[in-house]
Amino acid sequence: MINPGRYATIADLHPRLGMVIPVWYNPNEPDTAASQLLRLTLADCARFLPLENVVLVVDGSPRVAALARAERDRLREAEGSAPILLIEEENRGKEHAVTQGMQWLLRERPAVDLLAVRDADADHFINDLPNLARAAAHIVAETGNARALVIGRRVSLHRPLGWLRGELEQLQNNVLLDALRFDLARAGQALDLRFCAGDIPDFNSGYKLYTRAAAAAIFADPGAEMRCLSPDEFWRCGAETVSVVHGVLSGATLGEVGRLTFNGQPTSTFAAGA
Repeated sequence: MINPGRYATIADLHPRLGMVIPVWYNPNEPDTAASQLLRLTLADCARFLPLENVVLVVDGSPRVAALARAERDRLREAEGSAPILLIEEENRGKEHAVTQGMQWLLRERPAVDLLAVRDADADHFINDLPNLARAAAHIVAETGNARALVIGRRVSLHRPLGWLRGELEQLQNNVLLDALRFDLARAGQALDLRFCAGDIPDFNSGYKLYTRAAAAAIFADPGAEMRCLSPDEFWRCGAETVSVVHGVLSGATLGEVGRLTFNGQPTSTFAAGA
């Protein structure tokens, strides 16, 4: 017999969820294509969380800001509510945009305790979100640790990314895993991977979910951990991995849930200076 209280329903999760979507498109991406990608990214969001808990952060592009405003206004007219729009004056990198959105949610939405990040390329399916949230709740219940970071794991890196980028991300994942294990071992600790789906986590996946306690530890004052890195390296080159390092070193437990992805990215900022 199935226990009906085994996991949270979408109705249970709906008011608890918040989301940050960093919005930046390659200047070579036509306006019509960029608008379609953003519209598809936001499609069905209202079924899973309040639209006013979705934060769009435009990273220093007046053109994209205009597209985001138009989509926000369209949703407000169609749905009666709309995402929050934050506009950065300059492009400072994806991690900076995500941090601004997370800090806004932590400050302005105190009831939100599950905070997700999705890209604006329509390759992070909204229907995968509840499973990331359920995994986070399971990790907290099993470990008693309020800090959980759940990664949306791709089945393959090479199929959606191509050979070169797939190899690069795999190399980065291996190096980061070794570095985290080494750092923790120096303190007499071991990296807890029991909630991960493979031997090497998909650290570079852009689809992640944080419990509120983990997000507060990671994004409250990220600059304090910048150390020897330049701002450009910190905010731009470590867009997916900086939060993992901060999370693990602040005591967060990692988890993974398989997610859908296209066989080929709809658009990409790889090697585009984003």
